[in-house]
Amino acid sequence: MEEEFFELSVEIDKGPIIATAIHNGHELRQGLETKCNLSPEERLREEDPYTANIAREFGNHIVVNRSRFEVDLNRSPEKAVYTTPEDAWGLQVWKEPLSEKEVKESLKMYHQFYNEVEEKISTIIDAHGYAIVYDVHSYNHRRKGPDSPAANQKDNPDVDLLTANIDMDVWRPVLNKLKKSLQDYPFPGGRLDVREEIRFKGEKSYFMQWILNRFGSKVFVPSIEFKKFYMDEWTGKVYRDKLVHLQEALKHSMPLVLHEARVNQEIPELL
Repeated sequence: MEEEFFELSVEIDKGPIIATAIHNGHELRQGLETKCNLSPEERLREEDPYTANIAREFGNHIVVNRSRFEVDLNRSPEKAVYTTPEDAWGLQVWKEPLSEKEVKESLKMYHQFYNEVEEKISTIIDAHGYAIVYDVHSYNHRRKGPDSPAANQKDNPDVDLLTANIDMDVWRPVLNKLKKSLQDYPFPGGRLDVREEIRFKGEKSYFMQWILNRFGSKVFVPSIEFKKFYMDEWTGKVYRDKLVHLQEALKHSMPLVLHEARVNQEIPELL
């Protein structure tokens, strides 16, 4: 039985924060799996395993259960279905080109997702005056091979906060609270290295920019990139203790972020 494409659990009485995990999924729908040229392990490396565990810590959450290799929700509609190696980090995704019908089926799910997300965010804004979307992702840091050393810490923070085009006149105090909360969390082995726009640039995050284009300063939508130090990115083995602490670290930020959003005099129209 195929997994549902995505699960969307958003209710106004659960507050204005929504956590999303749009690259969490791993499965492909029936028909695409046999056409895929990649092994499950190869797909998993470019997906964001276990980000659903983090997103589901929040009462409001949106989790995608199918692979980005079926349709990539963090890209524009024109680029959402990988058709060439250039679309997918040089990987030859398909044994043979997808049919027009197969592409349309993937894009049908893509548009359904965006339509429902827009409706839910609008509902949260109508109820609370604003919305906060934690757009949760993860990234590789051992790309040279399973036995290679980790990439240098200088360019690969534990948590990279993507913030491009967020209205900082409105949301900078809230971002600072999020950042400080993550840094202050008592993470085993030492505090988390949390920085902004280091490994990636938020302007390239389609989902994030789409939300900002739709809702402007009514929404705070940091894209939160966790380095895959909580798992072995080559085997998929999870280091459960580290993952649980990441879940708790982000959840721990919620009351501080909400308090700042409510009392910050820079955003009186959102109160």
